[in-house]
Amino acid sequence: MPSDSAKLDLPDSHLVRRILTSPPFHTVDGVINFRDFGIPSFPSGYVPRANEKSGEVPRIRRGVLFRSGEPARLTEKGKATLKELGITTIFDLRSEVEIRKYKSSTPDIEGVHFVHVPVSDSDEYDPMALAARVSRFAKDEKNAFSSLYTGILENGGPAYEAILKHVRDKPGEPILVHCTAGKDRTGIFAAIVQLLLGVPDAAIAYDYHLTTYGLAPVLPALVQRFQKESIYRDNWEGFRNMGSAKQETMLATLELIRSKYGSAEGYIKARTSLTDADIERVRQNLLLASNSSALSTPTSSSSSSASLTLSSESLSVSQDKDVIHRNPEVPTGLSSWFSYYVLGMFKWIWRALF
Repeated sequence: MPSDSAKLDLPDSHLVRRILTSPPFHTVDGVINFRDFGIPSFPSGYVPRANEKSGEVPRIRRGVLFRSGEPARLTEKGKATLKELGITTIFDLRSEVEIRKYKSSTPDIEGVHFVHVPVSDSDEYDPMALAARVSRFAKDEKNAFSSLYTGILENGGPAYEAILKHVRDKPGEPILVHCTAGKDRTGIFAAIVQLLLGVPDAAIAYDYHLTTYGLAPVLPALVQRFQKESIYRDNWEGFRNMGSAKQETMLATLELIRSKYGSAEGYIKARTSLTDADIERVRQNLLLASNSSALSTPTSSSSSSASLTLSSESLSVSQDKDVIHRNPEVPTGLSSWFSYYVLGMFKWIWRALF
């Protein structure tokens, strides 16, 4: 049995189900945390900024970029859903070591091309290395994430380049990008793309935070699994911190990108071979040219710099693809929930369940 300190104060299951069956999430049987890049939502009080060149507020194309956790347990029903979504290519950001170690290769899907683009090929599963990492997250979560995401940014250039080149060259072909949980390696890529397209920081941070819900269904099983291992049981705070997806973590990461690279464009030019013309083509292929905006301005007249906490009127996306509205049923303070939910080390998510 899990210790008292490891018990979860789970949210209402009906609420989680409502969120996971509404945009930007898609239900794909056998895959966790599956959602569309092109359906933004952000807290009240934030006014999307117009593109400096076009003077328009960006509208991101829906059904072009998808993200998720690993699809190793994809069912036949899930495969059918991917076909319905038109996905033709799947980019896998996991390391070869990771895939072999946990026997988590993606099943064949007729008509779908698989591209392995590891962010890193290093073996991160040595027990002493894992213990040290967990300890760092217990002592200083902010700096531990800064170090982790700095490494992803530095090592992820070639992987992210391959995906961006696909978007540049094949704009009409939907793709799926995934790692193990769809949180860190995938989350950083999503943030770079969203930043490039002019999505406000608050919306990027909120989207990152949605992983809180995306992983909720598997968390009880993870408690049972990882409480059996002393390396995590003895440092549970660090373990759950490492698995969190707090808004402030992404806001700090966006500042990290700006401080080191100046902008998303600066990062792409520094870590890939893409040119200014390539970057502009990626933008054109992911944005809808229109004077109306999918990033609808909230009715609140307030506008301020990014806050670390959502307003009491959190946002959800309506079924209308061009409308974002407030949903007072979506609770706030989700980062505190997630510190108890996501138990880190998602390399073993499906291994924990089967």
